[in-house]
Amino acid sequence: MLQTVKSAALGTIAPTLKKLEPGQLPPPLGAGDAEYDALVGRRSEILAAIAADKTKVRVELAKLAAGKADTETRKQRAERIIGGDDPDNVQIASSRSELDRLSRRIEAHAAAIPEIDAKIYEARARASLIICAIGRDEYLRIENKLCETLLAAHRAHLDLIRFTDRLNENNVNWTAEFEPHFPLFLRSPMGDGGWIGTFLREAVRLGFFPKNRLPEELR
Repeated sequence: MLQTVKSAALGTIAPTLKKLEPGQLPPPLGAGDAEYDALVGRRSEILAAIAADKTKVRVELAKLAAGKADTETRKQRAERIIGGDDPDNVQIASSRSELDRLSRRIEAHAAAIPEIDAKIYEARARASLIICAIGRDEYLRIENKLCETLLAAHRAHLDLIRFTDRLNENNVNWTAEFEPHFPLFLRSPMGDGGWIGTFLREAVRLGFFPKNRLPEELR
């Protein structure tokens, strides 16, 4: 269904997709721009790395607070003590060195987040253009179908009112036999056509429905 091509306009490897068939749902953003998925995945990895390093920082801080810093092997500490270092200094220096390393990692990863967010924003915009381009016709088809359905509902609502009005005019006690059931949430179909009339006129304004399909009373 898709092939990969180099798009100079988009500046990335973007798939060329066919227009959606009737009833077909739009694909995910990654189908419009493969870089989008890669960037989102990398962002998740960076956040996970930051979270993991922060957990390690808490562990090292707890060691320092308890006087149990233990980031060097026993042999390494022994060699330093033999060289003249005080045992307390060896532990503290070791733990602080690890904290410094973790802090640098967290800072570097955190600094990358705004940059990758900007790239994700750009990739999302590129992918959205592609997805919308292949889905435009299907969107318009669905909107048109909805308008036709609502127009049919409007006409059926009018038929129901005309029918029950005639029963009332003929003094028929119809409510004893038929349970009155009107779509009051649509408001009255008379006059401006209620909520359906409002929706259909807006659809015409937006180009989703042809004006000549509207009954005169709804225009």
